[in-house]
Amino acid sequence: MRPFSSIISTTAVDHAAKSVVVALLACCTLLAHAAPPAKISQVTPAQPVSTSGDKIEVLEFFSYACPHCKDFHPQIEAWAKQLPKDVKFTRVPVSFGRQAWVNLSKLYYALEASDQLKRFDGAVFVGIHNERTNLYSGPAAAKWLALKGGDAERFISAFNSFGVQSKAKRASQLSRHYKVSGVPSMAVNGKFMVEGNENGFDGMLRAVDQLVEQERKANK
Repeated sequence: MRPFSSIISTTAVDHAAKSVVVALLACCTLLAHAAPPAKISQVTPAQPVSTSGDKIEVLEFFSYACPHCKDFHPQIEAWAKQLPKDVKFTRVPVSFGRQAWVNLSKLYYALEASDQLKRFDGAVFVGIHNERTNLYSGPAAAKWLALKGGDAERFISAFNSFGVQSKAKRASQLSRHYKVSGVPSMAVNGKFMVEGNENGFDGMLRAVDQLVEQERKANK
C-alpha cells in the first residue's frame, strides 16, 4: 500500500492535470465562439441600392453632432480612399427627427453642392465638438464658414436650395428604411447593417470588408 502522503500527492497531480485540460477546453471554446468583429444584422426587407451590375454599395450613416462619428471620421476617410473600383461608398447624414440635426444634414449637402465638402468636412466636426461652435442653422454655419475662409454666399444659397432640402429629406427616409438606431453604422448592398461592438471601429470596417467580399463572390 502506498503511503498516505503519496496518495495525496498523486491525487493533487491528477487534479491539476484535469484542471489544465478543462482550462484548455474552455479556451478553445472561447476561441471558437470569439466575438465577431462587429454587430451584423440582416436588413429586412432588403433595400434597393443606387448601384447597378456588379457594383457594391456601402453606406455610412452618421451625424456631425455625434462624437463617435467625429472619432470615426479620419479612419473611415482613409478606408474609403483604398476601396476597390467595384465598391460605391456614400455617406448619409441622419437626423432622427431632430430639427437641429436636419440642419446639420443640410449643412453636409450644402458643402457638397458648393464644392467645399472636402475642405471643411473634418473642420465641421472640430467646430462642433472641440470649438463648441453653434453650427445648427444655415446662417450660423455660413458665418462660421466665412471666418474659416470659405464661400459663405455659395454655401447659404445651396443650403436653402430645393436640391439640398430634397437630399436631406431622402437621407432621413433612408435612415428610417434601414431602421438606423445609432451612429456611426454602415450598410452593405442593401442587405446588411454593421454596428460597432467591443472591437471598435476597426472591427466595423473589417466586418464591412468581409461582407463586401461575400457580395463580390455572390455576383460572380
